[in-house]
Amino acid sequence: MIARDVILRASDGHPIFDIHSKKRINWAKDIIISSYVWVGRNVSIMKGVSVGSGSVIGYGSIVTKDVPSMCAAAGNPAKIIKRNIIWARTDKAELISDDKRCSSYHAKLTQ
Repeated sequence: MIARDVILRASDGHPIFDIHSKKRINWAKDIIISSYVWVGRNVSIMKGVSVGSGSVIGYGSIVTKDVPSMCAAAGNPAKIIKRNIIWARTDKAELISDDKRCSSYHAKLTQ
């Protein structure tokens, strides 16, 4: 689930060169967002980042490093604030185990 105003920056926009070697030093890199990830509003995810399955990225975060599966990350730069999480569209934790989508997804993530 991706909120509005999310920016995915796979490149820097303009090349940067080493003055001595004249070689470009800022090539574009892939961004990988796995399944069942919740990206909050106004988040920026930078080049070379991988976000693992089941993770949550908090509002306004700037993600510059990989986020492992089933983690909540937030901040500028984003840091892991909680591990071993699962999110759902319900506000009742006891319903997560009853929700076939959540429980089957959790089973896949923890295998």
